[in-house]
Order: sequence, then C-alpha cells, then structure tokens
Amino acid sequence: MGMGSRAASIVAEQPRPAARSSGAPAEGPEGHVPSAGPAPTPISARSPALGHEQLRFEQLFARNPAATASVDRAGRITAVNAAMTTLLGRAPSDLVGTPLTALAHRDSRAATTEMLFVLFGAEREPRPVVVRLPGAGGREVVARLVPVPLGGGRSRADEALVVLEDLTHRIAARRERRELAARLEERELGDALTGLRNRRAMEACLRQSVAGVEAGSVAGVLVVDVDRFTMVNDSLGHATGDELLRIVAERLRGASAGLGVIGRFGSDEFLIVVGGAASVDEFAGLARAVLSAVMEPVTVHGYRLTPSVSIGIGTTTDPACSSQALLWDADVALHRVKQEGGGDFKLPPVGLRKSMAARLRDESDLRHAIAAGRLSVHYQPLLGRDGGIVAVEALVRWPHPERGMLLPGEFIPLAEETGLIVPLGNWVLNRATDQVAAWRQSLAPTLQLCVNVSAKQLMREGWSATVTDALAQSGLAPSALCLEITETALLRDLSTLAASYRELRDAGIRLAIDDFGTGYSSLVYLRDIQADVLKLDRLFVGGLVCDERDSAIVQSLIDRAHALGMKAVAEGVEEVEQARALQRMGCDLFQGFLWCQAVSAGELASRLGSANVWQRDFLDP
Repeated sequence: MGMGSRAASIVAEQPRPAARSSGAPAEGPEGHVPSAGPAPTPISARSPALGHEQLRFEQLFARNPAATASVDRAGRITAVNAAMTTLLGRAPSDLVGTPLTALAHRDSRAATTEMLFVLFGAEREPRPVVVRLPGAGGREVVARLVPVPLGGGRSRADEALVVLEDLTHRIAARRERRELAARLEERELGDALTGLRNRRAMEACLRQSVAGVEAGSVAGVLVVDVDRFTMVNDSLGHATGDELLRIVAERLRGASAGLGVIGRFGSDEFLIVVGGAASVDEFAGLARAVLSAVMEPVTVHGYRLTPSVSIGIGTTTDPACSSQALLWDADVALHRVKQEGGGDFKLPPVGLRKSMAARLRDESDLRHAIAAGRLSVHYQPLLGRDGGIVAVEALVRWPHPERGMLLPGEFIPLAEETGLIVPLGNWVLNRATDQVAAWRQSLAPTLQLCVNVSAKQLMREGWSATVTDALAQSGLAPSALCLEITETALLRDLSTLAASYRELRDAGIRLAIDDFGTGYSSLVYLRDIQADVLKLDRLFVGGLVCDERDSAIVQSLIDRAHALGMKAVAEGVEEVEQARALQRMGCDLFQGFLWCQAVSAGELASRLGSANVWQRDFLDP
C-alpha cells in the first residue's frame, strides 16, 4: 500500500536498486559504508499490515510544514514532502534517489556524512548539523539538518527522517541586527556634523593611549579650540558656524594624518590624541602644523574668514596617569593661550598639577575651617592725631594645623576665587561686632570697628540685611561700624556696588575706600560712592620721607579727602618721621607697625585697659 492518493503528488517512490551479494555491502554517501542489513523499503511501499498507523504517519509526513525527507541507510533520499520541494525549488522526481550529501555545498558534505553515519550506526545519538545548499530562485539556503531516527533504542529502522530547518532568514535577521548595532555604535561614537569621532569615543581613545604608553615614549593630547567661534555663530548664523567647523575639522584631519586620532570634543573644541611619541617636541611640531593648516583664508556663505585656533597640550610618560588629569593639564595650558590672545599653543607649567592639587587641599581645609569656626580675628588699632586709639581694624588669621598661623595674603585670594570669601567675611563680621560691642561697654565706649568686605559680599543679594542683623545681634551701633572695600574691587561694578553702598549708608553705617591710589583713582566714583573715609595705600606712605613725588601725592590725596568731607587714614606707618610728616599734612588717623601690629583680642583688651594713648611722643604736640 502506498501513502495514498492525497500524498501521491507529494511523495515519490524510488525504484528499488538491484540486490547486491551478501558479501558486498552497499557504499554510503561519499564512500560511507553503512552497517549491513536488509534492503530498505520506501515509506510509500510499506506493508498494508501497518494499516491506519501507516496512513496517519504518511499524512503527517506529507503535511508537515517543515521541509522533511526520508533517507535510507545508503544516505539516499527515498521521499520528500511539499515543504522540501518548495524550499529547494525542485520537483520530487529530482530529489528522490539523490544522495542527501549531494544537495549540500562541498564544504558542508563532511558534516552531513558524519550525521548519516551516526544516524544509522546507533553508536550515539545523532546531532543536527548546519549546511549550505542551493534553494529556490537561485538563493543559497542555510539549513539545520535535524536527524530523526525511526525505531527504538539501539535498534534503528532502515529508514530515517531528516528535517531541514531553514535558518536563512534568521541568519539574515541576525546579520541585519549586527549591522544595525554597528551603525548605532558608529553613530554613538561619531560626530554627525564633522564625521569625526565624538567626545565619548575620544575619551576612550585617550584612556587607551595613556594606558598603553611604554618606557621611553610619551602619550598626550592636544585640545584645539576655535578662536572667536561664538562671534561667528552669533553674527553670521549657525549655518555659517557649522560650515566653518566642518572646514576646520577637515584641516585638522589633514594636519594630524598619521600622527594622532582626531575627534570633536565640544561645540568648538577638538581633541587630537597622540600615543607613543618619542618626545614632547613631537607635540609642539604637531601643534605648529595644525596652526598653519587652519589659518588659510576661506569663503563661507559669502563671508571671507580666516579661522584660527588655540591649542593646549597635555603629555605624560606614566601609564597610571588618568586621562582626566591629562585633559586638565591641556585645559590649563589652553586657558593661558586664550588669556594671551589666542592663535598659539602652550604646554602646562612644570609641576602645575602638583601645585593645583595642593591648592585643592587648601580650599578644602579652608572650607572646613570656616564651617567649624577655627579661624581667628586679630585687631590692629587706628590712632588719632593725639595718639589715642580711635578704632580697630578686624583682620582674619588662619591657625593652620600644619603650616602655622597664616596671614590674609596667604588665603584670602583663594577665598575670593572660590567664593568662600562670603561665608568667611560674614563670620569675621559677626565675631568682630560681638567683640567691639563688648569692649565699648567695658573698656572704650567710643571705639570704632573697621571690617574689610569683598565685592562679592556687597553684590550678594540681601547682604545689607546680613550686616544690620549682625549689628542687631551684637548690640553695636551702626555708626560704630565702618566697612572697607578696596579701590580695585570698587571699579569692577561701580553701579551695583554704589547701590549697595547707599543701602548701608542709609542704615547709618560708615564706609571707607581702602588702598586708595593703587587703582585708577577717579573723582567720579568718589562722588557716586560718598564714602566717609579714604585710606591711603602704604605704597605712598613708605616713600613719604625720601621721595618728594610720594609726598606730593599723599598731600593731594589728603586734601582731596577733606574737600569731599572724608577723613584721611594713612596705612603702613612704620617710622616716626612718616608719622610726623603725615600729621603736618593734616592726616586724621594713623595705622601701622610703629604703634602695633594686629594682635589677638585678649592682647588688645589688655592694652585698652592699661591706657588708651600709645607713644604720644611719636607725634608732635
């Protein structure tokens, strides 16, 4: 009985080959000699005794959506289903009787032969193999051959099934996913505007370059910044700016070809990473080549432009150096170039990283010292014409646990730069107002307080209220407080500071201009500020006796102060002759080491208690 009329067009029968003698076993595919056994019977020629089970098997075989073939012990195809003929694009008559290995490409035949040997040899469980074979429409099919033994245990039937699982679309989809991932990665690591590598890619490149530096070689980076790019972008439009960046990128690519890896790091900033250079001189040579290449004039959207760049260089011979430290070095060098006008390159100063690390430690230490109240306020007296103490100036000191007592010049610039001057100044103000209020009650009822303030404090919104709150909490009268600001700080933003000054004056607080004469002294801001005190810088006081020009300047400044209704204070008085000359010129108050340097609150209190007149003989009666 055959497979039935419904399967007649699907399953083709292979004529039984002539019987061989029992001593000559049939050869399998590619020379394979299968185990001896009776001649196979095609599925379509099974005994009718199988009945219903046989019919159901043949129907399942024919209708199986997976491409399926039956093979005999010789490895020849004995039947195929419709899915098989569709997959391979061949008629059943072309396939039946053909060795299964003959369908596969040559490089897949050995694996197919091995699979068939195991399939009928019953030595071990057969495993699928992946082969390439020609398919319908001339396309190549990549398929997994899944062997399905018939029979049970080690007793295998004379025929078996082989299912062909088409992997072509799956492999193509996997390839597309890989290509898509590669494109996405390229997009993630690439800059769309210039076609160069982007920031992420350059950071990785720099890390690899530094980590791979070998003994005797130098790794490093050039940070290239386009000069005046913001002006081009704002005045000529973003399209012109973008085109200029593309032109600069191409010129950088040409100048650095074969020498380093280039990428775009920011809006108008590029990086060139160099690894394995023989010396730092190679970086300087590359920087010169870049400067020369970029500066060629170009016309962009009708505008004639001559681009230029500034370059900062960071180098290292240490594979343990962090890429961020190297970038920091280059940025510092770039900043120096920008400060000097741009269009050049620089290396960072020797030992800069170490000094900046120390600076960061100092900043951290100062921040904690302010927060913990570990600073100290010292006081230096201001004497009147009769030698009596009229006021004290509060001067902050930092008792550093390792470096000893630090003077203001050693940490105030750091506080100004980092913004710590605001909490520091507020702490000094509160501490000093409390102290002088106590002294006025017990030792010196008319004692005045002078406190230095920063422009950053004056420009802080609500700072006037900070001052009045300090006075209210201490009980010190507003008229007893004089706030001092330097002339150079005053010139930074005169209009803003003048407004803050007026608020303080309206509260009854007196104001002083400190270090007068060191800036661009002007009657304009003296008129607008309406200060109460003019403090003459020690620079002029020091040359008062020996230099007639300094003497003339000091006399004119004192006269100017009096003409504007201000008192004149001389700082840095260290000699008796200076004190007497200032007294003759009409100076109102004197301050300096001739009488006393800044001392602690306890020491000044003892002097206030013993006498309120110091060394009257230094001044003329």
